[in-house]
Amino acid sequence: MQGGGHLKGWALPHSCYESVQPALEKLADSKAFNQRLGTSRKPAILCAVGDGNHTLAAARACWKELR
Repeated sequence: MQGGGHLKGWALPHSCYESVQPALEKLADSKAFNQRLGTSRKPAILCAVGDGNHTLAAARACWKELR
């Protein structure tokens, strides 16, 4: 794709799995999500990811609308 971008990640050791899963579930909880943002009845967004500028711009626009 014309030399654009890169991807970076980390491998978690198995010892972290038991604490990561509940933490992700807590982040994805709609009630807690709405309390954090001071909104009501909005679906939780755990992670917005894109593969290019247009996708990221669309994700940003959706996020602004949800807030």
